[in-house]
Amino acid sequence: MYEIFVRSFVGDSGVTFERLEERVPYLEWLGIDMLWLTPVLESRSAAMGDDAEHGPHGYDIVDYFDVAPDLGTREDFESFVAACHDAGIHVLFDLVVNHTAREHPAFQQSARGVSEYAGWYTWQDTEEVFVSERIREESTGEVEQVYDHYFDWWTLPNLNYDSLAVREHVLDVVDEWAEVVDGFRCDVAWGVPHGFWKEVRKRVRDEHSAFDGDFLLLDETVPRDPHGGELEFDMHYDTGHYYGLREIGRGERPADDLLDVAESPAVDGIREDYVPMRYVDNHDEDRYLEECGRDALLTAVTATFTLPGVPMVYYGQETGLTETRADMNWVSGDRELARYVRALIETRESTPALIDGDVEPVECTVLDGDPDRVTAFGRDGDERLLVVLHFGDGTAEVELPEAVAETDVVTGEPVATEDSVATVENAAVLRAR
Repeated sequence: MYEIFVRSFVGDSGVTFERLEERVPYLEWLGIDMLWLTPVLESRSAAMGDDAEHGPHGYDIVDYFDVAPDLGTREDFESFVAACHDAGIHVLFDLVVNHTAREHPAFQQSARGVSEYAGWYTWQDTEEVFVSERIREESTGEVEQVYDHYFDWWTLPNLNYDSLAVREHVLDVVDEWAEVVDGFRCDVAWGVPHGFWKEVRKRVRDEHSAFDGDFLLLDETVPRDPHGGELEFDMHYDTGHYYGLREIGRGERPADDLLDVAESPAVDGIREDYVPMRYVDNHDEDRYLEECGRDALLTAVTATFTLPGVPMVYYGQETGLTETRADMNWVSGDRELARYVRALIETRESTPALIDGDVEPVECTVLDGDPDRVTAFGRDGDERLLVVLHFGDGTAEVELPEAVAETDVVTGEPVATEDSVATVENAAVLRAR
C-alpha cells in the first residue's frame, strides 16, 4: 500500500487529478498495488489552502457527493482511478463519516435549530460540558450549547448515529463512491458505532467494486479494537507495531521486542485472521526519519516488509522526506533509499514465505555491535528465510544458528560467510542453506 497526502504529492506546482494521473507510472515503477488517497471531496481546509490550520488535509468535508473543485471534476477523478486500474493498482477512498465540517449545510442548520437537522449532531448544555476557548472566542454572545467533538478538533462536529437521517445520508455516500473505487480507508473508525460499520460491510461486500470483485475496508482504530474484525473490517491499523518500532528506533526498547509487538494483537483478543497494516509513517505523525534517523528507518521499513501483514509506504518515505505533509521531493529525494524500497517490494512480491510464511524468533550472537539493537527472526514457507535487523549505527557482526546463503535476497550484495556470520549494516534477508 502507498498513501498519498493528495495536495502535496505533485509538488508545489498545484495538484489536480490530471497531474496525479500523470504520475501513475511512478507508482507502477515502484511496484505498489494499492493506493490510499487522503480525502478528495469538497472541504473547508482544501478551499482555504495553506491558510487552513492544519494544512489542506480535506478531513473537514462540506459536500460528500462531489470532488473538490481545485482537483478537477468527477470525470477527472474517474479517469485517474481507471489509469490506476490499468496499472494494476487498487484505489482506497478516504471515507470520513465520524464528523463533518462546521460549514456543512446540515451542521449550520442544526446550529440554528432547524428541526429537520436537529438530530444530526449532539448538542449539550454548556453547564454540563467543557467548552473550548476557541469556541468561546469566536462566539459573539453567551455559549448556551456546544456540539460533540473529539480532542481539540473544534472545527469537526461529530455526527449523531442515533439519527436515522444521518445513517441514511452516510449510506448514500457509501453507495455514491463504492461503484468508483476498490475500498474505503475509514477515518476515525473508532468513533462510529460497530453496528453501522456492519451495515456498511453488508452494503459493499460483493455488491460494489470496479476492480477484481472485492471491496476492502480498512479501519483507523487507535488503539486496536478486537470487535472491528467481526463482520466489519478486512484490514486494521497495527498501532501496537507502529509505536513499538518508534520505541525501538529511539533506543527505548531492545530490538528483540519486535516480535512481541508484532504479535501483540493476539494478546488484545484479536482474531487469528486479523490482517495488520504495517507502517512507520502516515499523515498524522512525525516522520520516522526525522525522529529516529536514516539507518533506523531502513531497518524499520524492512521489518514492515518481512513480517506478516500489508506494508504501507507513506509518500516521501522512500525519498527521504522529513516533514509530515511537505511537498514531495521529486528532484532532491534520496535515490538510494527509493531503490531499496522498490527492491523490498519486488522481493516481497516474488517471495511467498514473506507473505504467509510462519514466523519464529531466531537466537543469534552479536559478535560486534550492541546486542540490544539487533534482532532476528525466521520466515518458513516453501523456503526458509532469516531476517536480521540492526537498528544501531554502523554495522553489526552477527553469528546465526544455521547456515545461510552468502547474498542478501533484497540487495543481492554479499553479507554472510560460510560459517554463518553476517555483517549487517541495517538489515539482511538471507536464505537458509
